[in-house]
Amino acid sequence: MTPAHLLYYGSKLIMGTLFPETEIKTATPIQKKEDVKEEKEDKPKPWMHEINYQQFKRGIVQPENSGQFNYGAKNPLSSASGAYQILYNEHKEELRDKYGIATRDEFLLSKDTQEAIMDARIKRYEKDAYDLYIEYKPQLKEKFIFTEEEIMALVHFAGRGGTRKYLGSIRDGKTPPPMPGLNLTQEQYLSEFNFGLQAYEDNNADE
Repeated sequence: MTPAHLLYYGSKLIMGTLFPETEIKTATPIQKKEDVKEEKEDKPKPWMHEINYQQFKRGIVQPENSGQFNYGAKNPLSSASGAYQILYNEHKEELRDKYGIATRDEFLLSKDTQEAIMDARIKRYEKDAYDLYIEYKPQLKEKFIFTEEEIMALVHFAGRGGTRKYLGSIRDGKTPPPMPGLNLTQEQYLSEFNFGLQAYEDNNADE
C-alpha cells in the first residue's frame, strides 16, 4: 500500500549557501479519522473475489431445475418458482409494488423479473457469505473447506439461518440438519451446484 506520506532526506539551502550534510524531514501529515476508515474499507476482504453472476446462476439451476433455465417451473409443494426456484411468497409485495406483478403465474411468465430478483439476491448472498465466513472460519478452522460460491449457494438453498445450522453441525461433529420435504442434502446440493459451475466453464472455454 502506498504510504500516506514520504520522508525526504536531502540538502538544505540557507541564505544562498548549500549545506549537503543537513538532513530535512518533512512534517508528517495528520491522518483524519475519515481517511483511516476509507483505507480500511478499500482493503480487499480475504477469501472473497468477484463473482461471475452468469456462472453462479448456471450452478444454481443445476440442482434447482436439472440444469435448465426453465422460467415457467412451478413447485407444487411450495411457492418456489421459475428458473431459480425463488420463493414467490417471500417477494410477493416487492413484485407487486416494484414490478407490477400481482400473481405467481405472472411471475413465471416474466424472465426479466426473475433475473432482476436473482441479481439482487446474489448481491445479498455475497454479504451473507462473507458474514458467515467471518463467523465460522475461526470455529471450523481446517474444516471450513467451502468456496465463496458454495456458501452463497447454501444460502440460496437453505437460507442464512439454515446455513448457520449446517456449519454449526460440522463444527460440533453432528449430523447436518435435514432439509424439508423431498429436498437434496446440503452435500448433494453442493455437488450438483459445482457440476453446474463446471458445465458453464466447459461451455465457455473458447471465449
